Amino acid sequence: MNLRLVGLGVFAFAAVFANAADKTVKYTMKFQKDPPLAIITIKLPDGEKGTRFTMPAWIPGDYFAWNFGNTVKSVKFTRYDEDVTMNRGRSVNEFYANESFDTVEYTVTPSRGNFSDNLLIQPNLIFVNGAGLLGWIDDTYSQPSELEAIAPDPEEFSISNAGKPVSNQVLKSDTLELIGDTPFFFSSSMLKHESTLHKVDHQFLGFGNIAGVNIDEFGAIGNKAAEEGFKMFGTYPYKNYTFWGHFGGFPAGLEHAQGCRLGLWGKNANDAASLIFHEYVHAYNVKHIRPKQLRPINALNIPTVSTLWWLEGGTDYLADVFRYRAGLLSKKELLREMSSTYNSMIRRGGQAYNTISLRDSSEKVWQTRGSQGFGGVSYYTKGKVVSFLLDLAIRRGSDNAHKLDDVFISLYKETGLKNPGYDEGRIRELCVEFGGEELGPLYDLMVETAQPLPWTELLLKAGFREQLTEIIDAENSDAIGRIIRSSYPDQKKD
Repeated sequence: MNLRLVGLGVFAFAAVFANAADKTVKYTMKFQKDPPLAIITIKLPDGEKGTRFTMPAWIPGDYFAWNFGNTVKSVKFTRYDEDVTMNRGRSVNEFYANESFDTVEYTVTPSRGNFSDNLLIQPNLIFVNGAGLLGWIDDTYSQPSELEAIAPDPEEFSISNAGKPVSNQVLKSDTLELIGDTPFFFSSSMLKHESTLHKVDHQFLGFGNIAGVNIDEFGAIGNKAAEEGFKMFGTYPYKNYTFWGHFGGFPAGLEHAQGCRLGLWGKNANDAASLIFHEYVHAYNVKHIRPKQLRPINALNIPTVSTLWWLEGGTDYLADVFRYRAGLLSKKELLREMSSTYNSMIRRGGQAYNTISLRDSSEKVWQTRGSQGFGGVSYYTKGKVVSFLLDLAIRRGSDNAHKLDDVFISLYKETGLKNPGYDEGRIRELCVEFGGEELGPLYDLMVETAQPLPWTELLLKAGFREQLTEIIDAENSDAIGRIIRSSYPDQKKD
């Protein structure tokens, strides 16, 4: 997808906007402070008309059916500026008219998902994650789109993403999906750290409760994450990247098309490194490496995805490995984190881990709140442990010639914005390709069944053993185990 931001002065979003102005669906977003509302207008291109207005059921990265039609407080259809009668739709997210129309005006109230505000309106801060706010007319979700958002008071909200006085934000894309996946804000103040890494612009923006924040320290952590991504994958999967750091905001993170939103509550950048690295790795694993069920995004229909454990737990594991490689974790600390995660999984999961597989946890996440898993089995926690064990097993099965890095890199090369997503069984196939035939049954055991993980056995084969909450060297490991133990988890050598 291609995206341009007009009037921001931050970056040009690379590729040329599709020359299809006659087919561009135009959105306008205005804001009301009391009561807090966003007023959104959708205008079809000249000559086009529709009969259905649809709101998204869910947003990327947050696997719960929010049904954003519930946030809509008023809907008005018009054609040639004349009112058109509305009928409530077949579902909470669909609104129909008795006859065709060319314009929709609707209002939405502030809302929040599991990981981010969708619309936040405060006295001197407006934050927008448009994926939960922007509806569409008929099938125009895949048409070229343009959004102009206008601050209610340019003097109060004097700073935008650009870090300078800008009273509006204009985003243009060849589909609505990328516009909805690009957060923006208006604020009375902001901090900014800018860098160019391997000829690609990166920035860390701080807004909210920013008093006493050294944004350069947070920017440096973000740069470390980006450097590790480039070292491993050889390229960046984006034209530029923004860390939206909301200090004092909802304490969670959410990945986006060319950046991530971070809810930060401390002023020590090192304390935020785990969150920063996790959300950054999603630039590769979720936004680029994506299963077919999530490409393209269907914002109305809920997808069934069997590999959310890889997208979240695998991301969490790789983020920790990146922190080690960036010098933010020692090897002892990394191994302690793996032990702590495993023991937390056993302690908190209880009997659920004997009845619910990682596949179940992924596919059934929609049946419960939290976007963490299903039935007490977190695909973050167990997915991270399984990714660690797969890494050790691939090293063992290949006599230390390969590692989990190779699976990530292969998926990265095979997928992407212009390529199909990966097939359901592709992760298993790559584990077998790099780790040998024994990886197939092992993968099935750890992912497809709810049987206990072969934790102690796989640690020993990699030259380790567990002692209380520590993973330490195993005295009786064989030669290949000692080699794996000494090299884990160094950067892949060319």
